[in-house]
Amino acid sequence: PCAGATAFMLVARGDGREYRLTLRTEPRVDAPQYQAPFRPGAAWAEHRLALAAFEPRFRGRPVPGAPPLEPARVAILGILIGARQAGPFRLELARLEAV
Repeated sequence: PCAGATAFMLVARGDGREYRLTLRTEPRVDAPQYQAPFRPGAAWAEHRLALAAFEPRFRGRPVPGAPPLEPARVAILGILIGARQAGPFRLELARLEAV
């Protein structure tokens, strides 16, 4: 379903903090994950994350030489709070799709 996609689009609202959409193309825990940041405000809004915005990382560090993200190979996705921001958070997700 993701073949030919050029971006991932989320509809979200939250607390204004930075979050990251994380994608893995391999189910292995030692595989790099591709991360792109987004910052949802209090109102529902679309966040379009171009494939070029996804950086390959492993345990928080860049992975030089990793292949570009292939949307058709995404096996696992997640959302994490960015930059080690501690404390309570609020994030609501209405939709996530490859576009």
